[in-house]
Amino acid sequence: MERLREFVRFNYVTAAEVAREIGVHDSTVYSWLLGQARPAEPELLAAFLDSFPRENGSGIAPTGYEYRE
Repeated sequence: MERLREFVRFNYVTAAEVAREIGVHDSTVYSWLLGQARPAEPELLAAFLDSFPRENGSGIAPTGYEYRE
């Protein structure tokens, strides 16, 4: 569930949008995020999250930020 929490937090999407994409009720996703329930079919959630590329960077950089080694 931590991966779902991070996805929602860092991609600025609502749980309702995630629910719509994977075909469940929005209250279901909210209960997953709150730890009140677990997915009956975790494969759906995993497939949804795997459909997005993983970020290699360290997150969102502030405006004007220039990466230096």
